[in-house]
Amino acid sequence: MHADRTNRFLLTLIGAVALAVGVAGLLLAAGVFGRRLQGSYLVNNTFCRYIGRHGNWVWPAIGCVAFILVLLALWWLAILLLSTDRAGDVRLTPPRSKDETRRGRTIMAASALVDAVTDEIAGYHGVTGARGRILGDSTHPTLALDITASRRADLADLAARIQHDAVAHARTALDQADLRAIINLNINDKTVIRTR
Repeated sequence: MHADRTNRFLLTLIGAVALAVGVAGLLLAAGVFGRRLQGSYLVNNTFCRYIGRHGNWVWPAIGCVAFILVLLALWWLAILLLSTDRAGDVRLTPPRSKDETRRGRTIMAASALVDAVTDEIAGYHGVTGARGRILGDSTHPTLALDITASRRADLADLAARIQHDAVAHARTALDQADLRAIINLNINDKTVIRTR
């Protein structure tokens, strides 16, 4: 799971709660909620008195909730640091069915495929840079390419050549006619995104 969207949502939620608590504290200190609340002590309220009377079970419950929150925070951090949408090695032979005889398995290093495709594209007229990566599942990957072109490049011709030559060669190498390719063409900080 790629965690960008979840990360943004949770950080926005935590920030909104912290902002609301801070604004409420400032308004309380300014006397907006009345003089009685403005002059009261932080721990002199019904909630704190309840905890004082039932501390033998409230504090262990608070400790358990805090422990669960720590575990959730560690899980979230692990997802942020370790998750990736990149595929590993690409499997070239389909998985065996039960009635097939035992046979070998052929895999291709994702970096080998990406290097071959980007090296080919880098040689095209008008291309100043090419990077790529393999995303998704190793049996049905997606080829993502980031191509930088000069101003003199004809983007329509370049995109067509990438699709009909480099991507077609990748499809042939993987024996996957339905290989999905995402091509980002960048020129002078303007991006044209073509997806197929």
